Amino acid sequence: MVLALISTAFAQETAEAASAQWDVVADKLASKFPKLAVMLGDAKHDVLAFRNVSSYLRPLSRVNAMPRSSRAG
Repeated sequence: MVLALISTAFAQETAEAASAQWDVVADKLASKFPKLAVMLGDAKHDVLAFRNVSSYLRPLSRVNAMPRSSRAG
């Protein structure tokens, strides 16, 4: 049950939607698992950080730092 709820945050299309869903999940779990809700709140920034990184990595994957003609081989 807990894993299914947490995975809904990763299924969101945008970072804002993922953040909002993370808060909804933490609120739903707070009544049965108060310590888990606190842990989710503390970890939110770190866990959802990948949502902001992928937009920076995409352009880097297209950059070829060393052209083929200069490679020793």
